[in-house]
Amino acid sequence: MLHPNSRIMRTLLVTLVVALLVMSGSTLKCNRCINKGCYNTVETCAFGNNACISALFTRYPFNYFRRCSTMTECLLLSRTPGINAVCCHTDRCN
Repeated sequence: MLHPNSRIMRTLLVTLVVALLVMSGSTLKCNRCINKGCYNTVETCAFGNNACISALFTRYPFNYFRRCSTMTECLLLSRTPGINAVCCHTDRCN
């Protein structure tokens, strides 16, 4: 028979493992490219990056990019003059 503390520790460990598996299965994926380098590259976003961004610079040198981002950064860029940025939060939405 297990000691009550052992049962608690085992339950906590199982809960932690299940939570990690669920979290790893829900990682956001975004298209990634810079300027002319768009070749269907997909990026798995790091922890904390909760948005995909697609941004076009409407002034010289007229670059663009797609990548993982934070929603805060994306919204900031979308409000910046000279940049058309679109933010989204589902896989490969950019």
